[in-house]
Order: sequence, then structure tokens, then C-alpha cells
Amino acid sequence: MLNQRNTKGCSAIALAALGLATAAVCAAEDGYSGFYVGGGYGQSDFAIVDDACQQALDAVQNELRDQTGNDPSFDPVFAQFEANTDCNVDATDNAWKAYVGYQFNSYFALEGAYVDLGSLDGDFSTGYSARGAGITARANVAGSVTGVELVGILSAPLGDVFSLYAKAGVFVWQADIEGAARAEGHIGGYRVGQVDLVDESDNGADLTWGGGARANIGRNLRLRADYAKYEVIDTSLVTGNVEFVFR
Repeated sequence: MLNQRNTKGCSAIALAALGLATAAVCAAEDGYSGFYVGGGYGQSDFAIVDDACQQALDAVQNELRDQTGNDPSFDPVFAQFEANTDCNVDATDNAWKAYVGYQFNSYFALEGAYVDLGSLDGDFSTGYSARGAGITARANVAGSVTGVELVGILSAPLGDVFSLYAKAGVFVWQADIEGAARAEGHIGGYRVGQVDLVDESDNGADLTWGGGARANIGRNLRLRADYAKYEVIDTSLVTGNVEFVFR
């Protein structure tokens, strides 16, 4: 089983931020433009473990099909393998971000951030067996993903206090991942095994997008509940954020 964190923590952060905003008496200045800085803390959700598991399962099934000469009489068993092995196990961790932005007007801002998506550390297994045939997969992966992002933010003010926003941009990342995925299968007297080792450092640039809600607290303070999706290893991030506005 994966060592998963409590997903209620980041939700509580976001709700607390919005609750404080509702209770506060504040007014935003129309037409504000200028710099702001902020930071956020929350939870990331990785899917890289799923990929390692699925690749190992696929490799074993392909090898079994080759050894059996793609005999169609085994097709029902392979169909059961695919229907009863589930690699959709998420790995989560605490994550944080720090950012600076420039608000051009009430509707558009440009923001740069450093993002630490946390540490990935997961172990799990899946499998199926029936009538003398079976298949299993086990995976353990550990690593970390960090990077910098540049996003444009489009806001929709809802009065003087609240606003909703959508954002999109690019995430330049560095990933350090290591671990292994192991799979075994047997059918009709044939038996195969597969081990895929992962030990790599990689970097790249991918799209990021998301959105959220922001609330003004007094003249210089803003609270923000933020959701971001990163295409690198299919990762999402939910944070509660505090911003200081230079007015």
C-alpha cells in the first residue's frame, strides 16, 4: 500500500482562507496595478507509479502472448488479466510554492513561481489469478519534482472582495526518480517475469494550467485557494496561499 497523506489538510486550508475572507471587512481598490508576492502550502498528487506498474504488466502480457504463439484460446484469460489488474494508485505528498507577480489591471496578471511538488514514495501491488493462470505486478518508486513556472492569470472580479481566476503557462521542471517495477505471469505452463528499473534525472518543459478563487483582506493582504495541473508525470497541486500586495 502507498504511504498516502491525509487529503483533508489542503482542503481545510482552502476553506479556512475563504472563511477568513468572508468574515473580513475589506475593500479592494479599483484599477489596481503593481507587484505582489505570495506563498502557498498544500498537497500534490502524482501518477508516475501508475505508469511503472502498467508498463511492467503490459510487458509480461506481451511476452506471454509471444510464448503461447498468440493462441486465441488464451484470449479470455488475458481479458480477465486486463479487467482485474488495477494500476490506478495515486501517490501524494505535501508541497509548496513561492511566487511574485505583476497585476496589470483588475483582469490580468503575469506570475512567476518556484514550485516544490514534494517527494514521491510509493509501494503497491496488483494481480489476478484463476484456473491455473495468474499475473502480478509490484512497484516501488521514490523521487522528487521541482521547477519554475510562468503563467498568465485572467481574473473575473465578483465585487470588491472576491474574484475567480483561470491561469495557464509553462512549467520548467527537474525530476529525480529511482525505483523498480516487477511483474510475473504464468499461463498454460508458460511462465515469464519482467523487471523495469528506474534511476534517472530528467528535466523538461510542459504546460501547466489551473484556476481558483481569491479574496482581498484589507488593503495589502490577499488569500487564495489554488488548483494547478502539471503535465509532467500527470501531477496536480492544491494549495492555500497568502499574498502581499504592494500598494
